[in-house]
Amino acid sequence: MTDAMWQLFMRANDGEAGFYQTFWLAEESIGKAVEAAYALLHAEGFSDTTIVDYDWALPADEAIEIIPGKRYETARYKWHQEPFEPYFMMPNGIVPARSGHSYDIDDIRDALAWTKDEDNYFVLEACIGRAQLWRRFNDAADCFPPSARLEIVAHGHWSDDSRTLFMSCPKAWDGKDMRAFLDSELEHIVFNGHVEIAFVGDSDRSVLRLTDHKTLLCTSYDKAVVNAVGDTLMDLPIVAWQDFRNLGGGFTHVHYAWPGTPDRDGFIRRLENSGFSLRHVREENYLDASPE
Repeated sequence: MTDAMWQLFMRANDGEAGFYQTFWLAEESIGKAVEAAYALLHAEGFSDTTIVDYDWALPADEAIEIIPGKRYETARYKWHQEPFEPYFMMPNGIVPARSGHSYDIDDIRDALAWTKDEDNYFVLEACIGRAQLWRRFNDAADCFPPSARLEIVAHGHWSDDSRTLFMSCPKAWDGKDMRAFLDSELEHIVFNGHVEIAFVGDSDRSVLRLTDHKTLLCTSYDKAVVNAVGDTLMDLPIVAWQDFRNLGGGFTHVHYAWPGTPDRDGFIRRLENSGFSLRHVREENYLDASPE
């Protein structure tokens, strides 16, 4: 994610109207979901939007040609293990696109046609110019009412204690700006809890320390997120990412991939011992990390 871009995450249930963190939809509803995503964005006045996938460690300006069914090797995994088996560009229905590169509804439908899986879900993310969001936040305190459930998710990673999120913020912000932003949008934007704020470096990096980490609503696809639960997990062969999603009442979804046969029970115990409340650990088999 470049400094010029923020991400708007949405969730919709079977295409119903309303902004949410992320779209989680059944495969058969993907067309409806995409249409709803664009309709919602346009209705809220966001122009020049594109459905994107921020699940890739590639430059934002590097366009990717999507060929349905083709396997790709990406920079995202090269940091962990080589040789690494390339995997599908759209694992589990994640729709790829880049800043300045858009896919229309039919393109997305066609690209996802081969991802049919009874357990599939889809993540659609809308990437919007930060300046446009900044302008809207300054227009009125209630520009996004609680019913809209709009959540701006900072790009960042967790510290080893699982209670501190290092996140990027606009360089123009200072401590007062961040405090005012959180105070005004606390209940229905990002956080539902108390945070302490400290700035480091040139103030484009902030540290948000939580009094109760379970109240933080955050998603990070940065490779550093594998450090999210601290050194307790480092002896496990974890690859790819951890995808922490708030499903109500703490982090309850962990999305992960690793080579070989994982110590699933041990992994869950370690997460729980690190303070994460797990209602469900979803295991996916679409990624085989073993060398060919």
